This record gives sequence, structure tokens and C-alpha cells, in this order.
Amino acid sequence: MVAGVLLLAAFQILLEDRLGDVNVPGDPRDPAPDLIMTLSPGLLTASIRQSVAKGNSPVPLQNVRVVTKKDRVIVLGDVAVLGRGVPSTIEMRPVVEEGMVRMKVVSAKLGPLPVPGNVERIAEDPINSRVRAVVEDYPATVTSVSAGPEGVTVTARVRLSDGTATPSPSPSPTPTP
Repeated sequence: MVAGVLLLAAFQILLEDRLGDVNVPGDPRDPAPDLIMTLSPGLLTASIRQSVAKGNSPVPLQNVRVVTKKDRVIVLGDVAVLGRGVPSTIEMRPVVEEGMVRMKVVSAKLGPLPVPGNVERIAEDPINSRVRAVVEDYPATVTSVSAGPEGVTVTARVRLSDGTATPSPSPSPTPTP
């Protein structure tokens, strides 16, 4: 009987590795999110490249490309060291904190350069800006985030009033003394 249980467990692990994780978008605590959005590895690559080009990235990577797999977002690129591009890898795990997408660094190698303490922003900022662009000015809270071969899937709740979304109020200017 023990051999049968072990064989079944091994078969399930092998099957999951071959088929990948069956990912049903959404958080079990949020069965009906208002927003379900998947950012493909290609869109993530373009978003991070754009962020780097604008100087909004903590790491000046060149030749950026993104690979996503189960529970991981991997940013690959080159950092310039003495005029040469040195291969770099930043591997992160997406999580939700305070209603936003956050990345937890699993490993980071930037050639001989030290890894900045805010390196996770390289992916966080472009993902959160895409979510904000979709919901525009409506107040939204990210309820789940997952990574898989198809990309990064984000779900969010938009605070609704009477069946219609209500934009968040614009911040009022702070008076100066």
C-alpha cells in the first residue's frame, strides 16, 4: 500500500512538471474579481525595457528579456562593465502586499556589480503601472498575483458603488503657509 501511495505521488509530480500548473485566475478569497489581467513575457519585456529607457529602473540593463514560469519571474539582460555586456539574472517571486504587486527576490546576479536593495522594482513598477492604466482613476486593490509560463496574472477588486465604478477623488493640493 505504501508503494502505491509513493508511486501515485511520484506520478502526480511528474504529470505536473510535464503539464504545468493548472492555474485558475483569482484568489480563493476573492472568487469574483473585477479585473483579471495577464501580462505575457513579451509585454513584461517591453514594459521593463521602456522603464529602463526612461531611467526608472534601479538597474541599467541592456538586451532585457523576461521569462516566466511557475511562481517565478526571471529578468535577464546585460549590464555594462568596462564597455562589455555582462550577463545578469534577477529571479523573483510575485506576491501581494498592501493591495499591490510586490516581488520577492529569490536570486540576483549582476556580474561583478553589487545588487541594489530595491532591485525588485525593475518588475514591480511596470506591472503596477499597467494595472493602474487599466483601472484608470478607479480605486483598485490587487487581490492576487501568480506567475506561470503564460506570464503574470493579476486580479484586482475595484470599489464599486451602485453597480458602477466611482473614480477616486483627486488629491487636494496642500496649502502652503
